[in-house]
Amino acid sequence: MRDEKLSLNVFGTDLLAIRDGQRWQLFYTGIEGKRRPATDLIVEDGLSREQLVQELADLCHEWIRPGFEEVRITSVD
Repeated sequence: MRDEKLSLNVFGTDLLAIRDGQRWQLFYTGIEGKRRPATDLIVEDGLSREQLVQELADLCHEWIRPGFEEVRITSVD
């Protein structure tokens, strides 16, 4: 699989997902472009984009609040 970057909004929380081969690395992102590892979110290796979105929805469903009821990809690099 090729390397890629996804910006996601997970129930109102911005994340960056970077695929390195088969593994996704997840980061919390800030408004100034800073990021920190999302060490509390562990996903399986080998997930497709669509599977990653579903996995994050399953892992983070407790984050749902009014106006933030979905996981969506906001950009792809």
